[in-house]
Amino acid sequence: MDHIVVTGATGRVGHLVVDELLALGCRVRAVGRTMEKLRPLAERGADARAGGLGLTRTAGFLRASSKGRVRHSFSRPSMSRPRM
Repeated sequence: MDHIVVTGATGRVGHLVVDELLALGCRVRAVGRTMEKLRPLAERGADARAGGLGLTRTAGFLRASSKGRVRHSFSRPSMSRPRM
């Protein structure tokens, strides 16, 4: 079975998604900024990978999400741009 990749896995919504997917028996690859914050998810069974979506972390994110069948990202909306 492929991993389900969840970025922002240590955030308010992301960690809940990871917990729910694990409870359903899914293989979850949890991607967050630091391994320190990811450690609790790893202890619950997630495949934890440090990475991010910023330009300086793109290579890390691609490595972390490779071979994942489903990818879903949770990120905070930008408040600096007006909504159209």
